[in-house]
Amino acid sequence: MRRKNKTWHAYADVNGLRVERSMRTGNINEARLRRDDWVARLRRGQQTLGHPMIVSELIQRYTEHRGKHLASYLVSERSRLARIDRDVGQRRLDCLTAQDVEAIVAAWRGELSIPTANRLLARWKALIRYAADTRIIEQADRAKLTTPKILRESGARLRYLSPAEETTLLTHCGPWLHLAVVLSVETGVRASELLRMAWADVDIASRTVWVGRTKNKRPRGVPLSPRAFEALSTTPRHGDLVLDREDRRQPKWALRREWVAARAAAGLADVHWHDLRHTAASRWAMAAATERDLMDLLGHRSSAMAQRYAHLHPSRLRGLVERASRTTSTEA
Repeated sequence: MRRKNKTWHAYADVNGLRVERSMRTGNINEARLRRDDWVARLRRGQQTLGHPMIVSELIQRYTEHRGKHLASYLVSERSRLARIDRDVGQRRLDCLTAQDVEAIVAAWRGELSIPTANRLLARWKALIRYAADTRIIEQADRAKLTTPKILRESGARLRYLSPAEETTLLTHCGPWLHLAVVLSVETGVRASELLRMAWADVDIASRTVWVGRTKNKRPRGVPLSPRAFEALSTTPRHGDLVLDREDRRQPKWALRREWVAARAAAGLADVHWHDLRHTAASRWAMAAATERDLMDLLGHRSSAMAQRYAHLHPSRLRGLVERASRTTSTEA
């Protein structure tokens, strides 16, 4: 490799012809990884000068690249890729136009719900981004193949557990999953935040758990309820993380496996893990939490997300209406 204008360039011999390609990075380690991937594709004959690739081949390459990461959401991820493969798998990437992509997305939106079509479009954009990053297509082509926009979704899902449903669910949870469910319902943390929660983040003195790495990059502190505090106090430690397991299995995979089994046994197949976060927020709203309170506890930047729970505390609005009515009567 050779460095040119702060960017690394790689070289390879193709049928006796020496080919140069920019790795488009100034990081030597990243450049080596891209070079090795590029050279491997050349040797396999999957990418040569002017070699056309169909979408189905791109999906196969993307799946191999994602590898173990696909396992975390295997069903949904692979089903979306399979749908894209079915609809456009035999189309050549170099022949696709912006109008073709618009027509494909319009067909999805005509047949499927907006959220489902959005998920397919997001996966399509990920495929094209991967194709551009690995030099299968040029960056200029990436723009024309990702012109459709993700549509705004209305009627956001709001499913939360009743106390009876929660009790039923917990009876089918083992000790480890029981802790995870209780912490989610009592603190409202996201699954990713729960999996990263360390014992060092738990402040016993103030009964607070500190969430540092969040979706919106804003750390926050969440007070521990007596129930959550008791659950943490009685849990043995098996590592630095709260959910580290005694059997040393990866918490991420164990959580998915045990969660699916427990909710099926409890007859709650329609409940998603994220609904435990909705459960926490809903109970706070019913306990007269304000929008600002919900934003602080849940880590939302916008009040729009917190407004989804406003209808769960109608007595606040009823009191406002009654006070206004009394004021009007007095003036009359």
